[in-house]
This record gives sequence, structure tokens and C-alpha cells, in this order.
Amino acid sequence: MKFLRAVRDRLEGLVLLLLAPGWFALALVARATGALRGWHRLPDAGRRARQRWGEYLRRGLRTWRETWWVHLQFENPRQLLHHVWWTEFFSACNQAGLPPPAGERYLIIKLAHFGDALHVGPMIRQLHAARPGAEIDVLVGPWCADLARRWPGVRQVFTYVPHLFLFHRGQPKGLRRGLAEGLLLSRLRRRRYTTVFSTSTLNMCEWMLIQAAHPRRWIGADAEITGGFADSEACVEPYAHRLYEAERVSGLLRHLGLTPAVEPPFFTLAPEEEAFAAARLAELGGNAAGPVVALAPGAGWPGK
Repeated sequence: MKFLRAVRDRLEGLVLLLLAPGWFALALVARATGALRGWHRLPDAGRRARQRWGEYLRRGLRTWRETWWVHLQFENPRQLLHHVWWTEFFSACNQAGLPPPAGERYLIIKLAHFGDALHVGPMIRQLHAARPGAEIDVLVGPWCADLARRWPGVRQVFTYVPHLFLFHRGQPKGLRRGLAEGLLLSRLRRRRYTTVFSTSTLNMCEWMLIQAAHPRRWIGADAEITGGFADSEACVEPYAHRLYEAERVSGLLRHLGLTPAVEPPFFTLAPEEEAFAAARLAELGGNAAGPVVALAPGAGWPGK
């Protein structure tokens, strides 16, 4: 098995080596077209890139697997290469620098499914109340787009389906490929975010999105591999597994100098939805004014 893993690592490294000229050419083009704002960072960025490429040639994607083993142990290596490709592509772009953001603009990323995404609502409500003049965008899977549109203060809702079974669960509806995916990532980049929030345990898809957006700073849970890039200021903390999730996510606001409160998740209902529920309860012989228990058996993983 060790021999087979070593062969796999070397093959992955060779594949990445074949892709490398495109990234380096991109960096040269960006620098030649007037994007020289980041010239003082190029020597350090080049050193980090050489270290990463040395690791790729020796170990393939093993460093990525070791960082996110639980997420990646059952994933197709081709899909891992896909996300690493885009990460390195935008890392090359980032060496040229970008103009500063025009105003205060935040991106909140939550690629998980509905139950997990509910816990982001209190954080967004508090951020909007504390920074009413700021623009708040969210990036979610299409399975949570309707929920995201109900959060107060949200300016734009972007949807993205990672190329990993962990997220699309074998039903990759809305999966972008090739040019369509590049256009979405470039659109995020043009938004020029002051801050990007990673609200889950940082995974390779979110790290790719952070590299693409290239914000002034990003806030989230720490992951060792991110230190090899360092293209944006990182405000990181250990993932607090024992905290209630809504409290943990709201706690990320401390990195903005805010004092978060502990609020329960919420789901805003439209009047017609409340009327539908009341009519349905009456049809079933229930009382809308009394206590109601709703059971929703089912989950994305057998362990749940």
C-alpha cells in the first residue's frame, strides 16, 4: 500500500507540474498589465510558491489530504486536483495585487446544508445591525439559497456547488464547470471584499474561494496549510467544537471589534407561508396557537 500511495503522489505531482506553466504565465501577464501594486510581496510569494511546488512534486496532494483527511478520504483525486488547480491559479493572480476595496464589504461563506446554515443567521443579523452601511453578501450551496435570501441585510446571494461528494451528495445540480465556474470566481474577485468569513471548519473548497476573492482579510477556523499562501491577512482561531454552533459563528465577529450576543437561529416566514401552515394545521385537526412538534427524519449521512 505504501508503494501504491507513493506512485499516486508522484503522478499527482507530475500532473500539477504540467499545469504549472499556465499559472506562472498568468502571474507574468498580470504584472505586465499594470498590476504592480504588490511588487514588494513577490519575493516572499515566490519563496512560498517554490516550497509548495516542492511538496507537490514529492508528495502530490498528500498535504491537502492530511489537512482535511475527514473531508477528503473518500473523494475522487480528480476533484481534489480541480480545487487545488483553482487555488493555485488565483494564488498566482494574487501576486500582482488588487486595488483596495471601495467600501466596507463582507462575504459570508457557508457551503453546508440547511441545518448547519441556519446557525449563520444570528451572526448576519448582528453584523448588519452593527454595520448598517456595509454590504453583506453570502455564498451558499443552491440548497440554501432561499434561506440566505431571508437573512436581514444581505445584498447578494451567490450559489456554488463544490466538486466534492461531501457537499453535493451525488446530486450535483447547479455544478459549474470550466468557463462558467471561472466567471463566478472572477465575479467574487471583482466585488473586492474587505473581509471574508469562513463559518465552517475551513475546507479546501472554502480555501479556494478565499483565494479567488482575495479579500483584505479572512476570518475563520485555522488550518495549517493556509500558512503556505498568506495572500490575505488571516484572523483565525481554533474550531470550538464544544460551543453551540450559532454562538461559535457569532463569535467570529470579535475579530471585527464587535461584542456578539448569543441568539437562537431563526427562519423568517412570509404571511402567505404562515397562512398556509395555519390552514394545514386546521385541516389536520391541530391548533396553530398551541404547541406543535414537527419531526423531520432524514439526514445526509448515516451517522446522523
